[in-house]
Amino acid sequence: MGEVLSQDEVDALLSGLTGGEIPVGAEAPSDDRRYTLFDFMNQDRIVRGRLPTLEMVHERFSRLFRQSISSAMQRIIDVNMVSAEMTKFGEFIRSQPIPSSFHVLRIEPLKGTLLLSLDGKLIFTMVNVFFGGRGASFFKQEGRDFTAIENRLIRSFIEVLLKDYNSAWQPVQKLNITHMRSEVNPQFVSIVPPSDAVWVVEIEMSFEDVAERFHFCLPYSSLEPMKEKLKARYQSESMESENTWADRIAKNLHDIPIEVSARLGTAELTGRQILNLRVGDVIQLDERCDAPLAIFLEGVLKLEGAAGSLKGYKAVRIRNRTDRERGRRWLTK
Repeated sequence: MGEVLSQDEVDALLSGLTGGEIPVGAEAPSDDRRYTLFDFMNQDRIVRGRLPTLEMVHERFSRLFRQSISSAMQRIIDVNMVSAEMTKFGEFIRSQPIPSSFHVLRIEPLKGTLLLSLDGKLIFTMVNVFFGGRGASFFKQEGRDFTAIENRLIRSFIEVLLKDYNSAWQPVQKLNITHMRSEVNPQFVSIVPPSDAVWVVEIEMSFEDVAERFHFCLPYSSLEPMKEKLKARYQSESMESENTWADRIAKNLHDIPIEVSARLGTAELTGRQILNLRVGDVIQLDERCDAPLAIFLEGVLKLEGAAGSLKGYKAVRIRNRTDRERGRRWLTK
């Protein structure tokens, strides 16, 4: 153990501290700019740059949703991702028009919720198009709530959207995105504090004469567990998805009909000889009768075989397999 101070030494130390002979307090840090202030309440620090994989997910969603909504509405509707930008949740809410239909979605197994915002003009346009209009009519937006017909169309729209949105996320992260509740008042959809960072993805739906938009609002705190995947410059689909496509392509290839022809032999004739041919004439071929027959797949030499018969039908027995292509296509009828 270290030395223990005597009572006289302790009294001298306390006297020095009281009288100011011994300096107290830590030295002020040197102003060499090697440190920066860190604000734990400000989330502007957490993301720099873009999230390419997040954009890829919503571009894939746009392709899937384009087919689904066009089929549901019985009208060709183009769907495209416009932008994916980071902002503060309070700024996003203040930018939303009134009326709008807000939908809080649960994203399991991630923490938190995301927000789907449907502009009132989009809903009125879909109702107009669904009942045979062109979507260009004048809508009085302010001063009224959504009708029963509009609310029912919104529910159907959300069902179709969630199915494609879940599918779009599968190659990156297996999520179960479900609907929690709907609101019209933006004050009741505070999924995160107003100062928190969120990613806002804008999707545009183009009808015949008009284009309207809706937004996904995804809190960064919910996306943080998979931020490395979302920052990747290129995010390929999962091996399971690749194998599914490979199996589907192989199955379709196996079902494609292919023309198979066997060449018995060749002979060169002049035009006069062909014109003088009569029934019963014999054309002498250049090949021997025991020579292998050339078998062509879609006009390309691939196999060799021998002529024969099977159950009373003319047949060819395959002997060899060759991948040589002789550059000349034989057309047989």
